[in-house]
Amino acid sequence: MLRLIAFGGLTLLQNGRAVTGAAASRRRLAAFALLSASGPRGIDRNTLADLLWPDKGPELARHSLDQLVFAVRRAFGSGPLLAGAPTLHLDSACITSDVWEFESAIRRRELETAVTLYRGAFADGFVIPGTDALQRRLDAIRTSYAREYTTALEALAREATSRGDVAARARWWRLLADADPLSARVARELIEALVAAGEWAKALEFALLHVALVRQELDAPPDPEIARWILRLRAMSDSSVQAGGRATPVEDGAKSSGNDADGLEGLEDYTQRLTPRVARAVSGKYHVEHQIDAGSLAASYAAVALTGARPKVEIHVVQPLIAAMASPKHYSDVFARVVRLAHGRIHPTLSFGRADELLYYVTAPRPPVSLRERLARDHELPIRDAIGIARDLAAALGHAHTHHVWHGDLRPKHIGLTTSGAVLSSLGVIDAITPEAAARDGSTVVALGSPAYLSPEQLTAGVPGDARSDVYAFGCIVYEMLTGEPPFGRPSRPSAFGAKVAQPPPPLRSRREAAPEALEAIVHICLARVPADRYSSGEELCRALAEVDSVGKP
Repeated sequence: MLRLIAFGGLTLLQNGRAVTGAAASRRRLAAFALLSASGPRGIDRNTLADLLWPDKGPELARHSLDQLVFAVRRAFGSGPLLAGAPTLHLDSACITSDVWEFESAIRRRELETAVTLYRGAFADGFVIPGTDALQRRLDAIRTSYAREYTTALEALAREATSRGDVAARARWWRLLADADPLSARVARELIEALVAAGEWAKALEFALLHVALVRQELDAPPDPEIARWILRLRAMSDSSVQAGGRATPVEDGAKSSGNDADGLEGLEDYTQRLTPRVARAVSGKYHVEHQIDAGSLAASYAAVALTGARPKVEIHVVQPLIAAMASPKHYSDVFARVVRLAHGRIHPTLSFGRADELLYYVTAPRPPVSLRERLARDHELPIRDAIGIARDLAAALGHAHTHHVWHGDLRPKHIGLTTSGAVLSSLGVIDAITPEAAARDGSTVVALGSPAYLSPEQLTAGVPGDARSDVYAFGCIVYEMLTGEPPFGRPSRPSAFGAKVAQPPPPLRSRREAAPEALEAIVHICLARVPADRYSSGEELCRALAEVDSVGKP
Protein backbone atom coordinates (compact mmCIF):
# COMPACT_ATOMS: atom_id res chain seq x y z
CA MET A 1 0.00 0.00 0.00
CA LEU A 2 1.27 3.44 -0.90
CA ARG A 3 0.85 6.58 1.17
CA LEU A 4 1.49 10.16 0.12
CA ILE A 5 2.54 12.66 2.80
CA ALA A 6 2.05 16.11 1.29
CA PHE A 7 1.81 18.41 4.34
CA GLY A 8 5.16 19.77 5.45
CA GLY A 9 6.96 18.34 2.44
CA LEU A 10 6.37 15.69 -0.17
CA THR A 11 7.15 12.04 0.58
CA LEU A 12 5.86 8.81 -0.94
CA LEU A 13 5.80 5.79 1.37
CA GLN A 14 5.44 2.11 0.49
CA ASN A 15 4.60 -0.16 3.39
CA GLY A 16 5.77 2.55 5.78
CA ARG A 17 9.14 3.17 4.12
CA ALA A 18 10.09 6.18 2.03
CA VAL A 19 10.30 5.48 -1.70
CA THR A 20 13.60 6.76 -3.08
CA GLY A 21 15.48 6.82 -6.35
CA ALA A 22 13.87 6.89 -9.78
CA ALA A 23 10.56 5.63 -8.37
CA ALA A 24 10.25 8.92 -6.47
CA SER A 25 11.53 11.32 -9.13
CA ARG A 26 10.49 14.95 -8.72
CA ARG A 27 8.00 14.92 -11.59
CA ARG A 28 6.38 11.73 -10.29
CA LEU A 29 6.06 13.32 -6.86
CA ALA A 30 4.64 16.47 -8.43
CA ALA A 31 2.05 14.38 -10.29
CA PHE A 32 1.07 12.60 -7.06
CA ALA A 33 0.78 15.93 -5.23
CA LEU A 34 -1.41 17.55 -7.86
CA LEU A 35 -3.63 14.50 -8.20
CA SER A 36 -4.04 14.16 -4.43
CA ALA A 37 -5.25 17.77 -4.23
CA SER A 38 -7.63 17.27 -7.16
CA GLY A 39 -9.41 14.35 -5.47
CA PRO A 40 -11.80 12.13 -7.42
CA ARG A 41 -12.34 14.70 -10.17
CA GLY A 42 -8.73 14.25 -11.31
CA ILE A 43 -6.79 16.42 -13.75
CA ASP A 44 -6.98 16.59 -17.52
CA ARG A 45 -4.01 14.74 -19.04
CA ASN A 46 -3.04 17.60 -21.33
CA THR A 47 -3.14 20.08 -18.46
CA LEU A 48 -0.98 17.85 -16.28
CA ALA A 49 1.51 17.29 -19.10
CA ASP A 50 1.84 21.03 -19.73
CA LEU A 51 2.46 21.67 -16.01
CA LEU A 52 5.16 19.02 -15.71
CA TRP A 53 6.94 19.56 -19.04
CA PRO A 54 6.41 23.21 -20.04
CA ASP A 55 9.59 23.23 -22.12
CA LYS A 56 8.27 20.54 -24.49
CA GLY A 57 5.59 20.89 -27.12
CA PRO A 58 2.11 19.45 -26.41
CA GLU A 59 2.80 16.18 -28.21
CA LEU A 60 6.14 15.47 -26.51
CA ALA A 61 4.76 16.55 -23.12
CA ARG A 62 1.81 14.14 -23.48
CA HIS A 63 4.22 11.35 -24.50
CA SER A 64 6.33 12.05 -21.40
CA LEU A 65 3.20 11.84 -19.22
CA ASP A 66 2.26 8.48 -20.77
CA GLN A 67 5.75 7.22 -19.95
CA LEU A 68 5.39 8.46 -16.38
CA VAL A 69 2.07 6.62 -15.96
CA PHE A 70 3.56 3.43 -17.37
CA ALA A 71 6.63 3.69 -15.10
CA VAL A 72 4.48 4.23 -12.00
CA ARG A 73 2.35 1.19 -12.78
CA ARG A 74 5.44 -0.89 -13.44
CA ALA A 75 7.10 0.27 -10.20
CA PHE A 76 4.13 -0.26 -7.90
CA GLY A 77 1.81 -2.67 -9.69
CA SER A 78 -1.30 -3.88 -7.83
CA GLY A 79 -3.82 -2.34 -10.13
CA PRO A 80 -4.36 0.98 -11.85
CA LEU A 81 -2.75 3.50 -9.50
CA LEU A 82 -3.25 6.26 -12.04
CA ALA A 83 -6.50 5.79 -13.88
CA GLY A 84 -9.02 7.63 -16.04
CA ALA A 85 -9.38 9.06 -19.51
CA PRO A 86 -9.21 11.85 -20.52
CA THR A 87 -8.36 12.65 -16.89
CA LEU A 88 -6.02 11.08 -14.38
CA HIS A 89 -6.72 10.51 -10.72
CA LEU A 90 -5.30 8.51 -7.83
CA ASP A 91 -6.95 5.19 -7.02
CA SER A 92 -7.87 5.25 -3.33
CA ALA A 93 -7.75 1.45 -3.28
CA CYS A 94 -3.98 1.62 -3.89
CA ILE A 95 -2.90 4.79 -2.08
CA THR A 96 -3.82 6.89 0.95
CA SER A 97 -3.03 10.55 1.53
CA ASP A 98 -2.85 12.90 4.49
CA VAL A 99 -4.48 15.49 2.22
CA TRP A 100 -7.59 13.35 1.81
CA GLU A 101 -7.71 12.64 5.55
CA PHE A 102 -7.39 16.36 6.30
CA GLU A 103 -10.23 17.22 3.91
CA SER A 104 -12.40 14.48 5.38
CA ALA A 105 -11.74 15.67 8.94
CA ILE A 106 -12.64 19.25 7.99
CA ARG A 107 -15.92 18.07 6.41
CA ARG A 108 -16.80 16.05 9.54
CA ARG A 109 -15.82 18.98 11.81
CA GLU A 110 -13.17 16.82 13.49
CA LEU A 111 -10.98 19.88 13.77
CA GLU A 112 -8.38 18.55 16.21
CA THR A 113 -7.72 15.65 13.87
CA ALA A 114 -7.43 18.04 10.94
CA VAL A 115 -4.89 20.37 12.57
CA THR A 116 -2.84 17.38 13.73
CA LEU A 117 -2.63 16.13 10.14
CA TYR A 118 -1.45 19.52 8.91
CA ARG A 119 2.28 19.35 9.64
CA GLY A 120 3.24 22.23 7.37
CA ALA A 121 2.44 23.80 4.01
CA PHE A 122 1.34 21.59 1.14
CA ALA A 123 4.36 20.20 -0.78
CA ASP A 124 6.47 22.59 1.25
CA GLY A 125 9.87 23.39 -0.25
CA PHE A 126 9.16 21.34 -3.36
CA VAL A 127 10.54 22.97 -6.51
CA ILE A 128 11.18 21.83 -10.07
CA PRO A 129 13.28 24.50 -11.82
CA GLY A 130 11.74 25.92 -14.98
CA THR A 131 8.13 25.00 -14.16
CA ASP A 132 6.65 28.39 -13.30
CA ALA A 133 3.02 27.39 -13.96
CA LEU A 134 3.44 24.32 -11.75
CA GLN A 135 4.85 26.44 -8.92
CA ARG A 136 1.93 28.86 -9.21
CA ARG A 137 -0.51 25.94 -9.07
CA LEU A 138 1.23 24.52 -5.98
CA ASP A 139 1.25 27.96 -4.34
CA ALA A 140 -2.50 28.30 -4.88
CA ILE A 141 -3.09 24.87 -3.32
CA ARG A 142 -0.82 25.75 -0.38
CA THR A 143 -2.76 28.95 0.24
CA SER A 144 -6.09 27.14 0.19
CA TYR A 145 -5.04 24.45 2.66
CA ALA A 146 -3.27 26.96 4.91
CA ARG A 147 -6.49 28.98 5.06
CA GLU A 148 -8.48 25.88 6.07
CA TYR A 149 -5.88 25.06 8.73
CA THR A 150 -5.93 28.53 10.32
CA THR A 151 -9.73 28.64 10.16
CA ALA A 152 -9.86 25.32 12.02
CA LEU A 153 -7.38 26.55 14.64
CA GLU A 154 -9.37 29.71 15.26
CA ALA A 155 -12.59 27.70 15.60
CA LEU A 156 -10.88 25.46 18.18
CA ALA A 157 -9.59 28.51 20.05
CA ARG A 158 -13.07 30.09 20.12
CA GLU A 159 -14.63 26.84 21.31
CA ALA A 160 -12.04 26.54 24.09
CA THR A 161 -12.78 30.12 25.15
CA SER A 162 -16.53 29.50 25.27
CA ARG A 163 -16.13 26.49 27.55
CA GLY A 164 -13.57 28.20 29.78
CA ASP A 165 -10.64 25.92 28.93
CA VAL A 166 -7.82 28.45 29.33
CA ALA A 167 -5.01 25.96 28.60
CA ALA A 168 -6.55 24.82 25.30
CA ARG A 169 -7.36 28.40 24.37
CA ALA A 170 -3.68 29.38 24.78
CA ARG A 171 -2.52 26.26 22.92
CA TRP A 172 -4.63 26.93 19.83
CA TRP A 173 -3.76 30.64 19.68
CA ARG A 174 -0.09 29.72 20.07
CA LEU A 175 -0.34 27.51 16.98
CA LEU A 176 -2.09 30.31 15.12
CA ALA A 177 0.73 32.67 16.08
CA ASP A 178 3.19 30.15 14.63
CA ALA A 179 1.13 30.00 11.43
CA ASP A 180 0.68 33.77 11.11
CA PRO A 181 3.46 35.35 13.20
CA LEU A 182 3.05 38.89 11.85
CA SER A 183 -0.68 39.16 12.56
CA ALA A 184 -1.36 41.74 15.27
CA ARG A 185 -4.86 40.34 15.77
CA VAL A 186 -3.58 36.83 16.45
CA ALA A 187 -0.80 38.19 18.67
CA ARG A 188 -3.34 40.11 20.77
CA GLU A 189 -5.48 36.98 21.14
CA LEU A 190 -2.50 34.89 22.26
CA ILE A 191 -1.40 37.52 24.78
CA GLU A 192 -4.91 37.61 26.26
CA ALA A 193 -5.06 33.82 26.33
CA LEU A 194 -1.70 33.52 28.09
CA VAL A 195 -2.73 36.13 30.67
CA ALA A 196 -6.01 34.29 31.25
CA ALA A 197 -4.01 31.10 31.82
CA GLY A 198 -1.83 32.88 34.40
CA GLU A 199 1.23 32.82 32.13
CA TRP A 200 1.77 36.56 32.20
CA ALA A 201 5.58 36.26 31.98
CA LYS A 202 5.30 34.26 28.76
CA ALA A 203 2.72 36.76 27.53
CA LEU A 204 5.25 39.54 28.00
CA GLU A 205 8.00 37.51 26.35
CA PHE A 206 5.79 36.79 23.33
CA ALA A 207 4.67 40.42 23.05
CA LEU A 208 8.27 41.64 23.04
CA LEU A 209 9.35 39.09 20.48
CA HIS A 210 6.34 39.84 18.28
CA VAL A 211 7.31 43.53 18.26
CA ALA A 212 10.89 42.57 17.33
CA LEU A 213 9.67 40.31 14.54
CA VAL A 214 7.40 43.01 13.08
CA ARG A 215 10.32 45.43 13.10
CA GLN A 216 12.61 42.88 11.48
CA GLU A 217 10.24 41.61 8.79
CA LEU A 218 8.04 44.65 8.07
CA ASP A 219 10.08 47.58 9.38
CA ALA A 220 6.84 48.70 11.05
CA PRO A 221 5.93 50.08 14.48
CA PRO A 222 4.13 47.82 16.97
CA ASP A 223 0.37 47.54 17.16
CA PRO A 224 -0.94 50.08 19.72
CA GLU A 225 -2.85 47.48 21.73
CA ILE A 226 0.19 45.19 21.91
CA ALA A 227 2.23 48.20 23.02
CA ARG A 228 -0.25 48.79 25.84
CA TRP A 229 -0.07 45.11 26.81
CA ILE A 230 3.73 45.30 27.02
CA LEU A 231 3.60 48.23 29.42
CA ARG A 232 0.88 46.58 31.54
CA LEU A 233 2.75 43.27 31.65
CA ARG A 234 6.02 44.97 32.55
CA ALA A 235 4.19 46.64 35.41
CA MET A 236 2.89 43.22 36.47
CA SER A 237 6.47 41.97 36.42
CA ASP A 238 7.61 44.85 38.61
CA SER A 239 4.71 44.33 41.05
CA SER A 240 5.45 40.60 41.15
CA VAL A 241 8.98 41.28 42.31
CA GLN A 242 7.67 43.64 44.97
CA ALA A 243 5.09 41.07 46.07
CA GLY A 244 7.63 38.27 46.39
CA GLY A 245 6.97 36.57 43.05
CA ARG A 246 3.16 36.83 43.00
CA ALA A 247 1.67 38.54 39.97
CA THR A 248 -0.54 41.51 40.76
CA PRO A 249 -3.28 42.59 38.35
CA VAL A 250 -2.66 45.95 36.71
CA GLU A 251 -5.30 48.33 35.48
CA ASP A 252 -5.52 49.17 31.77
CA GLY A 253 -3.85 52.57 32.09
CA ALA A 254 -0.90 51.41 34.18
CA LYS A 255 2.64 52.40 33.22
CA SER A 256 5.70 50.23 33.39
CA SER A 257 7.82 52.97 35.00
CA GLY A 258 7.68 56.63 35.82
CA ASN A 259 9.40 57.46 32.54
CA ASP A 260 7.08 55.50 30.21
CA ALA A 261 3.96 56.98 28.64
CA ASP A 262 0.97 54.76 28.01
CA GLY A 263 0.64 52.53 24.95
CA LEU A 264 2.30 53.14 21.60
CA GLU A 265 3.41 56.61 22.58
CA GLY A 266 5.51 55.08 25.35
CA LEU A 267 7.12 52.59 22.96
CA GLU A 268 7.84 55.23 20.34
CA ASP A 269 9.40 57.30 23.10
CA TYR A 270 12.03 54.58 23.49
CA THR A 271 13.25 55.20 19.94
CA GLN A 272 13.03 58.98 20.17
CA ARG A 273 15.00 59.08 23.39
CA LEU A 274 17.44 56.29 22.63
CA THR A 275 20.17 58.31 20.89
CA PRO A 276 20.66 60.84 23.71
CA ARG A 277 20.43 58.00 26.25
CA VAL A 278 23.20 56.16 24.42
CA ALA A 279 25.33 59.31 24.29
CA ARG A 280 24.91 59.79 28.05
CA ALA A 281 25.53 56.12 28.81
CA VAL A 282 28.90 55.98 27.04
CA SER A 283 30.09 59.54 27.70
CA GLY A 284 33.67 59.60 28.92
CA LYS A 285 34.49 56.54 26.78
CA TYR A 286 32.97 57.29 23.37
CA HIS A 287 31.63 60.24 21.42
CA VAL A 288 28.48 59.20 19.52
CA GLU A 289 28.34 60.69 16.03
CA HIS A 290 25.15 59.39 14.43
CA GLN A 291 22.85 56.37 14.17
CA ILE A 292 23.79 53.89 11.43
CA ASP A 293 20.70 51.69 11.54
CA ALA A 294 18.03 50.39 13.89
CA GLY A 295 17.37 46.67 13.56
CA SER A 296 14.91 44.48 15.39
CA LEU A 297 17.46 43.50 18.03
CA ALA A 298 19.83 46.44 18.24
CA ALA A 299 20.38 50.01 17.14
CA SER A 300 23.87 50.78 15.83
CA TYR A 301 25.79 54.05 16.14
CA ALA A 302 29.00 55.36 14.62
CA ALA A 303 31.23 56.63 17.40
CA VAL A 304 34.76 57.74 18.24
CA ALA A 305 36.65 56.11 21.08
CA LEU A 306 38.18 58.72 23.39
CA THR A 307 40.97 56.32 24.36
CA GLY A 308 42.56 53.21 22.87
CA ALA A 309 44.09 52.16 19.58
CA ARG A 310 40.85 52.10 17.54
CA PRO A 311 39.43 55.62 17.19
CA LYS A 312 36.49 54.64 14.97
CA VAL A 313 34.03 52.16 16.47
CA GLU A 314 30.40 51.09 16.28
CA ILE A 315 28.20 50.90 19.37
CA HIS A 316 25.34 48.41 19.20
CA VAL A 317 22.57 48.98 21.76
CA VAL A 318 20.09 46.19 22.43
CA GLN A 319 16.55 47.44 21.85
CA PRO A 320 15.17 48.30 25.32
CA LEU A 321 12.12 46.07 24.92
CA ILE A 322 14.40 43.09 24.25
CA ALA A 323 16.90 44.08 26.93
CA ALA A 324 14.06 44.11 29.46
CA MET A 325 13.83 40.31 29.16
CA ALA A 326 17.58 39.65 29.28
CA SER A 327 19.60 38.85 32.37
CA PRO A 328 22.43 41.40 32.78
CA LYS A 329 24.62 38.72 34.39
CA HIS A 330 24.05 36.26 31.54
CA TYR A 331 24.66 39.06 29.04
CA SER A 332 27.99 39.86 30.69
CA ASP A 333 29.00 36.20 30.94
CA VAL A 334 28.43 35.65 27.21
CA PHE A 335 30.16 38.83 26.05
CA ALA A 336 33.11 38.20 28.35
CA ARG A 337 33.77 35.17 26.12
CA VAL A 338 33.00 37.06 22.91
CA VAL A 339 35.56 39.83 23.51
CA ARG A 340 38.27 37.21 24.06
CA LEU A 341 37.80 35.84 20.54
CA ALA A 342 40.84 36.61 18.41
CA HIS A 343 40.69 35.34 14.84
CA GLY A 344 41.20 37.00 11.48
CA ARG A 345 37.81 35.74 10.21
CA ILE A 346 35.87 37.17 13.20
CA HIS A 347 34.83 40.81 13.30
CA PRO A 348 36.29 42.01 16.62
CA THR A 349 34.07 42.89 19.56
CA LEU A 350 36.05 45.37 21.65
CA SER A 351 34.00 45.81 24.80
CA PHE A 352 30.51 45.65 26.28
CA GLY A 353 28.64 47.23 29.12
CA ARG A 354 25.45 48.24 30.86
CA ALA A 355 24.59 51.85 31.63
CA ASP A 356 21.34 53.76 32.12
CA GLU A 357 19.57 50.36 31.92
CA LEU A 358 20.96 49.90 28.38
CA LEU A 359 22.87 46.83 27.26
CA TYR A 360 25.45 47.55 24.58
CA TYR A 361 28.55 46.15 22.90
CA VAL A 362 31.24 47.87 20.88
CA THR A 363 32.86 46.59 17.68
CA ALA A 364 35.21 47.77 14.99
CA PRO A 365 33.42 49.34 11.98
CA ARG A 366 31.75 46.72 9.82
CA PRO A 367 32.99 45.96 6.29
CA PRO A 368 31.17 48.11 3.71
CA VAL A 369 29.79 45.09 1.81
CA SER A 370 27.96 42.07 3.25
CA LEU A 371 27.32 38.68 1.73
CA ARG A 372 23.61 39.60 1.63
CA GLU A 373 24.41 42.55 -0.65
CA ARG A 374 26.66 40.40 -2.84
CA LEU A 375 23.93 37.76 -3.22
CA ALA A 376 21.34 40.43 -4.00
CA ARG A 377 23.57 41.64 -6.81
CA ASP A 378 24.95 38.37 -8.22
CA HIS A 379 22.27 35.87 -7.14
CA GLU A 380 24.60 32.85 -7.54
CA LEU A 381 28.31 33.00 -6.79
CA PRO A 382 31.15 31.35 -8.71
CA ILE A 383 32.01 28.02 -7.11
CA ARG A 384 35.54 29.19 -6.27
CA ASP A 385 34.17 32.26 -4.42
CA ALA A 386 31.53 30.22 -2.56
CA ILE A 387 34.13 27.71 -1.35
CA GLY A 388 36.45 30.50 -0.22
CA ILE A 389 33.70 32.21 1.80
CA ALA A 390 32.61 28.84 3.21
CA ARG A 391 36.14 28.12 4.43
CA ASP A 392 36.45 31.54 6.06
CA LEU A 393 33.07 31.14 7.73
CA ALA A 394 33.86 27.63 8.98
CA ALA A 395 37.17 28.86 10.39
CA ALA A 396 35.37 31.64 12.28
CA LEU A 397 32.80 29.21 13.66
CA GLY A 398 35.51 26.73 14.61
CA HIS A 399 37.34 29.34 16.70
CA ALA A 400 34.13 30.64 18.29
CA HIS A 401 32.78 27.17 19.15
CA THR A 402 36.10 26.23 20.77
CA HIS A 403 35.54 29.17 23.13
CA HIS A 404 31.88 28.22 23.79
CA VAL A 405 30.45 31.06 21.73
CA TRP A 406 27.60 30.41 19.30
CA HIS A 407 25.98 32.66 16.77
CA GLY A 408 22.31 31.63 16.88
CA ASP A 409 21.26 33.91 14.00
CA LEU A 410 23.81 33.08 11.30
CA ARG A 411 22.80 34.50 7.91
CA PRO A 412 24.37 36.44 5.02
CA LYS A 413 23.60 39.78 6.67
CA HIS A 414 26.19 39.00 9.37
CA ILE A 415 29.00 38.03 6.96
CA GLY A 416 31.15 40.91 5.79
CA LEU A 417 33.27 40.72 2.65
CA THR A 418 36.73 42.30 2.56
CA THR A 419 39.65 42.18 0.14
CA SER A 420 41.29 39.55 2.38
CA GLY A 421 38.21 37.35 2.81
CA ALA A 422 34.97 36.98 4.74
CA VAL A 423 34.50 38.02 8.38
CA LEU A 424 31.72 36.97 10.74
CA SER A 425 29.95 39.46 13.02
CA SER A 426 27.26 39.42 15.75
CA LEU A 427 28.58 36.30 17.45
CA GLY A 428 26.97 35.60 20.82
CA VAL A 429 24.24 38.25 20.60
CA ILE A 430 21.26 35.88 20.51
CA ASP A 431 22.67 33.81 23.37
CA ALA A 432 23.36 36.93 25.43
CA ILE A 433 19.84 38.37 25.15
CA THR A 434 17.88 35.10 25.43
CA PRO A 435 15.85 35.05 28.65
CA GLU A 436 17.40 32.51 31.03
CA ALA A 437 14.07 30.73 31.56
CA ALA A 438 13.70 30.25 27.81
CA ALA A 439 17.25 28.92 27.56
CA ARG A 440 16.44 26.32 30.23
CA ASP A 441 13.05 25.10 29.07
CA GLY A 442 12.80 26.15 25.42
CA SER A 443 9.74 28.29 26.16
CA THR A 444 10.45 31.06 23.66
CA VAL A 445 7.20 31.48 21.72
CA VAL A 446 8.76 33.06 18.63
CA ALA A 447 12.38 32.27 17.77
CA LEU A 448 14.45 35.34 16.97
CA GLY A 449 16.15 35.22 13.60
CA SER A 450 15.29 34.52 9.99
CA PRO A 451 13.31 31.29 9.47
CA ALA A 452 15.16 30.63 6.21
CA TYR A 453 18.35 29.93 8.22
CA LEU A 454 17.09 28.78 11.64
CA SER A 455 17.51 25.10 12.43
CA PRO A 456 14.47 22.83 12.89
CA GLU A 457 14.98 22.73 16.66
CA GLN A 458 15.11 26.53 16.86
CA LEU A 459 11.86 26.79 14.89
CA THR A 460 9.95 24.01 16.64
CA ALA A 461 11.16 24.27 20.24
CA GLY A 462 12.14 27.92 20.34
CA VAL A 463 15.51 26.93 21.80
CA PRO A 464 18.49 29.27 21.52
CA GLY A 465 21.25 28.43 19.08
CA ASP A 466 24.23 26.18 19.72
CA ALA A 467 27.13 24.85 17.65
CA ARG A 468 24.96 22.42 15.67
CA SER A 469 22.35 25.05 14.86
CA ASP A 470 25.19 27.25 13.55
CA VAL A 471 26.29 24.31 11.39
CA TYR A 472 22.73 24.06 10.01
CA ALA A 473 22.69 27.77 9.15
CA PHE A 474 26.13 27.37 7.54
CA GLY A 475 24.64 24.71 5.26
CA CYS A 476 21.79 27.05 4.31
CA ILE A 477 24.24 29.83 3.43
CA VAL A 478 26.48 27.64 1.27
CA TYR A 479 23.36 26.29 -0.47
CA GLU A 480 22.22 29.85 -1.16
CA MET A 481 25.61 30.98 -2.44
CA LEU A 482 25.50 28.21 -5.05
CA THR A 483 21.80 28.19 -6.00
CA GLY A 484 20.60 31.73 -5.36
CA GLU A 485 18.27 30.90 -2.47
CA PRO A 486 18.27 28.95 0.82
CA PRO A 487 17.34 25.24 0.60
CA PHE A 488 13.67 25.84 1.44
CA GLY A 489 13.41 29.24 -0.22
CA ARG A 490 12.54 32.30 1.80
CA PRO A 491 9.37 30.98 3.40
CA SER A 492 7.06 32.22 6.07
CA ARG A 493 7.61 30.66 9.47
CA PRO A 494 4.93 27.96 9.07
CA SER A 495 6.44 27.00 5.75
CA ALA A 496 9.92 26.79 7.20
CA PHE A 497 8.57 24.82 10.14
CA GLY A 498 6.91 22.20 7.97
CA ALA A 499 9.70 21.75 5.44
CA LYS A 500 12.58 21.60 7.87
CA VAL A 501 10.84 19.14 10.17
CA ALA A 502 9.28 16.87 7.58
CA GLN A 503 11.66 16.55 4.66
CA PRO A 504 15.24 16.90 3.46
CA PRO A 505 16.10 19.84 1.18
CA PRO A 506 16.29 19.40 -2.59
CA PRO A 507 19.74 18.01 -3.48
CA LEU A 508 22.20 20.80 -4.07
CA ARG A 509 23.31 19.50 -7.46
CA SER A 510 19.69 19.30 -8.67
CA ARG A 511 19.80 23.10 -8.69
CA ARG A 512 23.49 23.69 -9.52
CA GLU A 513 24.82 20.79 -11.55
CA ALA A 514 28.36 22.18 -11.53
CA ALA A 515 28.55 22.06 -7.73
CA PRO A 516 31.14 19.49 -6.65
CA GLU A 517 29.86 16.24 -5.18
CA ALA A 518 32.17 16.60 -2.18
CA LEU A 519 30.64 19.97 -1.31
CA GLU A 520 27.11 18.64 -1.81
CA ALA A 521 27.87 15.87 0.69
CA ILE A 522 29.10 18.40 3.27
CA VAL A 523 26.01 20.58 2.84
CA HIS A 524 23.77 17.51 3.14
CA ILE A 525 25.30 16.66 6.53
CA CYS A 526 24.99 20.28 7.71
CA LEU A 527 21.27 20.30 6.82
CA ALA A 528 20.38 17.09 8.66
CA ARG A 529 17.11 17.54 10.51
CA VAL A 530 18.43 15.78 13.64
CA PRO A 531 21.23 17.81 15.30
CA ALA A 532 23.22 14.66 16.17
CA ASP A 533 23.50 13.86 12.44
CA ARG A 534 25.29 17.14 11.67
CA TYR A 535 28.91 18.12 12.17
CA SER A 536 29.35 18.75 15.86
CA SER A 537 31.13 22.11 15.50
CA GLY A 538 32.86 24.53 13.19
CA GLU A 539 36.12 22.70 13.80
CA GLU A 540 34.75 19.46 12.38
CA LEU A 541 33.30 21.45 9.50
CA CYS A 542 36.74 22.92 8.73
CA ARG A 543 38.25 19.45 8.55
CA ALA A 544 35.56 18.34 6.09
CA LEU A 545 36.07 21.40 3.87
CA ALA A 546 39.79 20.72 3.73
CA GLU A 547 38.95 17.74 1.49
CA VAL A 548 37.53 20.08 -1.19
CA ASP A 549 40.04 22.05 -3.22
CA SER A 550 39.68 25.71 -4.17
CA VAL A 551 37.75 24.99 -7.36
CA GLY A 552 35.53 22.35 -5.84
CA LYS A 553 37.14 19.15 -7.10
CA PRO A 554 37.11 16.31 -4.56
